[in-house]
Amino acid sequence: QTHPSSNGSFPPPPAAQIDVYRRLGASLNIAFLYGAFEDANAVRLVMERCSGGALWDRLKERGGTEGDAAVIMREVLRVIAQCHAKDVVLRDV
Repeated sequence: QTHPSSNGSFPPPPAAQIDVYRRLGASLNIAFLYGAFEDANAVRLVMERCSGGALWDRLKERGGTEGDAAVIMREVLRVIAQCHAKDVVLRDV
């Protein structure tokens, strides 16, 4: 991800986002942050590659069942619990 340098126009600022990723550490369902680099124009985050594609696209391709929805919701709730356990609150779930 690339973000303009912190100037108040991006909530949350990149430093806060980096702090959250570092606090969460390794997780089964959260992309890992390998490093962050800043220059005069941008902050660049080196993240774990997530090759599965967009969830919505995958469900549309193969059709989603109630069982698929239950598995997905369980994983989403697990991530939320992991975040809350490390004092991270998600605002856009």
